[in-house]
Amino acid sequence: METRKRLAVPLCLPDNWSFDGKKAIGDKLKCRGSMKLCPEGKRVLEEIGDDEIAVICITGPARSGKSYLLSKLVDGVSFEVGHGVVSKTTGIWIACSQGKEETEGEQRVRIVLLDAEGAGAVSTEDDSVSREWDTKLYSLCCLLSSVMVYNSKKIPESVDLERLQFVANFSRTVCSADQASACFKTYAPKLLWILRDVLTDPEPFKDWKEYFNQKVLVKRKERSQSDRSFNDLVDAINTVFHSVNVKTLPPPSNKSIVCKNLDNPEHFEDIKDFLAAIEDVKKTIFKLTPVKKAGTTLMRGSDLLSVLELYVTELNKEHGDISIKTCWEATVSFHIENIILSSYEELEQNVLEIKLPLTEQEIQNKRTTIALIIERNFLDNIVLRDENVVSSFLEKLRRKIYRSLETLQSRNIDISKRFCQTKLKEITMSHFEKIRRRTSSIIDQLKLYENVIEKIRHKFFATTIGLPGADDIFQKEKTELLKKVEQEQQCVILIKICENYKVHMERVTLPVELSKLTAVNQNAKLEAFNSCPEEENFISRRNVLAFQKQREDKIFSLFREFQVKNENLSQQQCKQVMDDILQSLRGKIESPSLRHYFFSPKEEKLVKKYQKKAIGPRKTQVERKLRQKLKDLLPEVKRAQSQHAKEVAKVAGNVAKKLMWTAFAGSVAVTVGAVGVAIAVAAGVVVPLVVTVVGLL
Repeated sequence: METRKRLAVPLCLPDNWSFDGKKAIGDKLKCRGSMKLCPEGKRVLEEIGDDEIAVICITGPARSGKSYLLSKLVDGVSFEVGHGVVSKTTGIWIACSQGKEETEGEQRVRIVLLDAEGAGAVSTEDDSVSREWDTKLYSLCCLLSSVMVYNSKKIPESVDLERLQFVANFSRTVCSADQASACFKTYAPKLLWILRDVLTDPEPFKDWKEYFNQKVLVKRKERSQSDRSFNDLVDAINTVFHSVNVKTLPPPSNKSIVCKNLDNPEHFEDIKDFLAAIEDVKKTIFKLTPVKKAGTTLMRGSDLLSVLELYVTELNKEHGDISIKTCWEATVSFHIENIILSSYEELEQNVLEIKLPLTEQEIQNKRTTIALIIERNFLDNIVLRDENVVSSFLEKLRRKIYRSLETLQSRNIDISKRFCQTKLKEITMSHFEKIRRRTSSIIDQLKLYENVIEKIRHKFFATTIGLPGADDIFQKEKTELLKKVEQEQQCVILIKICENYKVHMERVTLPVELSKLTAVNQNAKLEAFNSCPEEENFISRRNVLAFQKQREDKIFSLFREFQVKNENLSQQQCKQVMDDILQSLRGKIESPSLRHYFFSPKEEKLVKKYQKKAIGPRKTQVERKLRQKLKDLLPEVKRAQSQHAKEVAKVAGNVAKKLMWTAFAGSVAVTVGAVGVAIAVAAGVVVPLVVTVVGLL
């Protein structure tokens, strides 16, 4: 299935024409005035976006087959073709390749195709209007194109060259100075002149390019104004176009119906030579077509749209001298704008790569070096030169460099300050840690702090020499350093006091009574204080009282820790004594042994036993719990006593029955039974009953 072709749309139309989405419609009652950009054509360039482009523009006399040739260059696009006497194309129409095509230098880019209205297509009684329109139109084509294809019929003579008069007009405005002429060569399009319906050979010339150089582009002797104008045109062609090349195309057919239906597959066999020649022309065009550039800058679709709007605005100015030079300056500005943007990026990259902080001398050297590099690279990359434009942009760049480097210097100062603060903190902590790790006596350790500030200062300036703000940072922090040294000395003394205090306190085996612990605390505190040097020798007078309070608070905190530990151990020990007493009592209640059948536990006796064994501040608290638990066990004791009495009576009854069968024990049995009943009733006389029972058994 054949892919549907994308139709070309108008890019520029006369102001008396409009586009309804399908075709261009002109108002014949109005004369052409200005040129307008069409939104449909702008969208084509917007869709190309950031893709690099090559622009092929076809121009030439009206009704010479330009649109058909352009439709054959890129697959999938179509320009409307007419076969009447009226030109089918008005203004400039645009289409582009869907993908990238290979062009000069094997570069792959998007191809932009421009189909320009045929020269002399404007029907008006005023030839000056037609010439002015042609000049505007073809000036725009020259500015936009990578390759301009000039399509004409028959072999031209020198007189036919006058059809390119618009080139002379364009040259006079854009390339009026030698310098501009040389620069425009880097921007100018190439010219490919295609000779249609040619069957002859260029003999006696080697090829058609040689024919052009020796027969067409040859200056005349200046006998008249016409000769001078012609010579100006030859110079203009050599100036405006980067190079001039020539190709020929044979006529497709001598049959009218075939020529009107060249895309009909039925006629392909008849026009195979023509199609082969078209393919050869296509290859030549693509081989000649470079990527569109502004100087050394490769242009993208969005770039072309930007400069196009500038060109159209300039071309629409008052009649008379069309200031294409301003358009040229706009092109130069665009070229330099891209370079200056690259310079900005290079500047930012250079700034980002600088590792801060730097010394004041280093940052000044960096500023000078970066400024020189950026300016030199900027000027080296400019190919399209206009001194006024370049000077303006250079001044703009210098202001940007100055602002960026001023910001860099400010950042360097800020980073330098933070670096110095961090470095001073690290050095201070390092020296303090070394002193803390020393295992020397406390006096030696305290003396090490006396020279520590000088050591810190020496190492600090060795690592921050030349950095902005280093002196200010050290002087500002010196007072704090003195405070820190004194704090460190206080800390050393306090740690030693605490260590000595703990040693003395840990000699006591806990738990102990609170009074004893308090007495030990007083002795330990005195010994700890006496083991350390006088604080007045290392602590400023204004801080002695504060340190003594801190010392007392720390000792009190440590004593409180021992106190809590003593209470916890006392709690555990007292509870253990209580549990042992209660466990023994429960054993007697629950034991089936006869020796526990009759017992009467006395509460005070058990409490005295607890008081004898329990130690520490929790003794009284746990004693209260013991008394409560003994009261709770009293009902169980009574039940056990009653149950045990019944068991004893039962045993006694069984013994009596056995003795009744013994004759000699009859009287004794009665006595025993009476005694057993009495015991059961009394429920408390233990020893006589046991003696009686044992005697009987």
